[in-house]
Amino acid sequence: HQSESVLVMPAQEGRPSKKIWLQTNAAPIRDRSGTVIGAIAGSHDVTEVRLLETEHAQQHLELQQKVQELEMIISSMADGVLITDGQGNTVLTNPAFDGMIGHEIARFPAPKRFHELHFRTWDGIDLSYEQSPVARALAGEKFSNEEFLITGSDGNDVYERVSGGPLRAADDRLAGGVFFVRDGT
Repeated sequence: HQSESVLVMPAQEGRPSKKIWLQTNAAPIRDRSGTVIGAIAGSHDVTEVRLLETEHAQQHLELQQKVQELEMIISSMADGVLITDGQGNTVLTNPAFDGMIGHEIARFPAPKRFHELHFRTWDGIDLSYEQSPVARALAGEKFSNEEFLITGSDGNDVYERVSGGPLRAADDRLAGGVFFVRDGT
């Protein structure tokens, strides 16, 4: 039998009371005929584990709240937002971005998304994938108000102004890219 219990240690001189979580394992001791003649039990202190679990649960809740706040902010932005992973694959978009290029196309892998959108300069000159905002950001470049012409989800040309750059992890490793897209049509 395994159980867990909380033991409250009473206050002692100069020290407050303290809770201790114990995990106990117990089993009957039987004689040769199967009759219970005693029991054996062992307990160990799992207080630190329980305190860490409680702290982890609280941090997880706080993180979820922050993620929801960020998603709410991004969703309410008038400009399109695209966040990619280190390979250029879509991690997050907002409704404005999906409306410009289409929700389905936004989920394509980066090179396919680039080709589906038929990226060009505002003068109509075709661009290579390496010249695309995603490829440039993943190469470490930051840029602002770059002008592109794409084919939107409805088949019409859309003039875009794109600002973006790399997303870096705490250790300065490239984690992806972030892009803000304004319809300049």
